[in-house]
Amino acid sequence: MNSILYLFKNIIPSVMLRTALLISYCILLSFSVSYGQKKKETPAAFTPVDTALFHGLEWRNIGPFRGGRSAAVTGVKGKPGLYYFG
Repeated sequence: MNSILYLFKNIIPSVMLRTALLISYCILLSFSVSYGQKKKETPAAFTPVDTALFHGLEWRNIGPFRGGRSAAVTGVKGKPGLYYFG
């Protein structure tokens, strides 16, 4: 913010030019704000699905075969196939 004030006070001495730049900056800012306020598109209406399509489906477990979260994992030196989950 200080650099903008420095620019307006020291580099652009003309009051007329300073005012024109300030007005153009405000106009550009208002366009960017109004562009961001576009109305959202409404989603397509829900179309019901024929439930007869799901009668041939059967539940099956595809894994993982250990459940939950683990807080720690460790292995045993010298035994690469031995490890503990906790």
